[in-house]
Amino acid sequence: MVDSLYTDSIMASLPLNPFVDDLTEISASELSDKINDLSKKYFMTTNPEVQNQIRAVLEMYKSEAASRSLMSNFTRFA
Repeated sequence: MVDSLYTDSIMASLPLNPFVDDLTEISASELSDKINDLSKKYFMTTNPEVQNQIRAVLEMYKSEAASRSLMSNFTRFA
């Protein structure tokens, strides 16, 4: 129950993006690859509007990765 409340509060605070698939359905390595790929693309562009869009998606990915890490640590020590 605690993990559900925590995850729900994180997801509720994130902006939704119709171009981002359900992050719970991708593996941790795929998530890491997406974060690395978007990070490279962020620094490749000088267009601030594109950077803002990439930043929003990166925040979603990084939040999911942090949530997974927190849950992993929580279940490991519980």
